[in-house]
Amino acid sequence: MPEPVLDLSGLSVLTSTVNALVAAEKKLVSGTIEHVAYETKHIMRYEAPVRSGGLRDSVSYNMTRAASSAVIGARAPHSSIVEGGTSMRKNRNGASRGRMPPNPFVERTSIQVTRLIDAAVDAVWETIHP
Repeated sequence: MPEPVLDLSGLSVLTSTVNALVAAEKKLVSGTIEHVAYETKHIMRYEAPVRSGGLRDSVSYNMTRAASSAVIGARAPHSSIVEGGTSMRKNRNGASRGRMPPNPFVERTSIQVTRLIDAAVDAVWETIHP
């Protein structure tokens, strides 16, 4: 009597279909992340104080290799000083350079971007799970 056999040869079609769906979802998510990063860059440029324009112009974003996240920030060397401010300071010769109050442009950007991220997550969720 022959042994009972379960033929799963059609499983390769299912696997390729699932892989295609996963690839499509990854593309949707990475596209959404890049869109949010692009919009965040523009919001941060708007929020950055402008004296010479160097700080504003240094704002950029970079996507990770897998396009699963992005880093947005200002590359100007003085960006952290502008964001956090300074206490009283002196140069090497002892001359006072005063105190600079904080101008938290990155913090203001993060508050505004929270709503943008929430909307993007909802849109992706609705696309994947209609």
